[in-house]
Amino acid sequence: MAKEKFDFQFLGLKILIYGGTIAFFLFQWFGPGLIKAYKDKKERELILHGGSVSEANTTIQKRNEKLIELNKLENKEAKKYNNLLVFTNDTTKTVTTLLQANRKYRDNYKNPYSIGYNTIQKNEEDIDYINDFFNRKDSLGFNIYVLNAFKNQEVKLMQTNAIDTNYRFKVSYFYYYTEKQKKRLAKRINEKPNNHFSFSFESKEKKLAKLDSIQFSKIILSESELKDQKIKQSGLIKLFAPRISPDNYGVFYFSCYNKPIDSITFHKNITSFTSMFLKDLKGKHNGKVKQFTVKENQLDYE
Repeated sequence: MAKEKFDFQFLGLKILIYGGTIAFFLFQWFGPGLIKAYKDKKERELILHGGSVSEANTTIQKRNEKLIELNKLENKEAKKYNNLLVFTNDTTKTVTTLLQANRKYRDNYKNPYSIGYNTIQKNEEDIDYINDFFNRKDSLGFNIYVLNAFKNQEVKLMQTNAIDTNYRFKVSYFYYYTEKQKKRLAKRINEKPNNHFSFSFESKEKKLAKLDSIQFSKIILSESELKDQKIKQSGLIKLFAPRISPDNYGVFYFSCYNKPIDSITFHKNITSFTSMFLKDLKGKHNGKVKQFTVKENQLDYE
């Protein structure tokens, strides 16, 4: 007796028909929800990232590569300042130094948490931002800070500039008001009514409390100003220049501001600085030349 052949084509057709029917009804039941979930997911990605997650991850990788490139440049620059000379009376032993690219020039800063500001946009702006620094690094330069200085203060000692041909120097000064100064300033604060049209909306209580806090003043001088013992700048720069006196004697830092300086040239300008700013202390300022080493930076992705 002949063996009956199994019709595979008919079986395939039945599977196709039944499978298609089941798929049709499943799509009718669950399809709209799946489509909505997919659309919601894409919409969330567009709002948060400005594109898909994979596109956002690509810009994150490119941004991190730029940060690594910038970090290498900063560490290369830091090696030029293994003998950073500072004349100061600060006796703090826990000071550390930090060198960073001077990237604080961007005018169109945007809050990364603002509405409509997404991951891809932020990363692309950061990449452009770093590229712009590389193109202008000679004029923008690098900032060198001393951290954990007097009373845990931070002070910028240098903003390097490869284009400058002459030295510039910075005088930084931390101090407290004397009792006489506080009384005079407190009287002025109490007598002056709060002006709600001014830029300062601090209460009198906050203003009075600040009289007991550390004060800070600074000035950047040319070499000729030091040599001539005269501040040639005018306006607020001259008005708020440090006035180091025995009455409110605090902590000062004197450093070359714009480029590396050799010891002989620096000591010559210390003499001018002492004569210009410390003459009232009659040799009792206790200033010493300290040598700092600018260490390499640890990479920070933030």
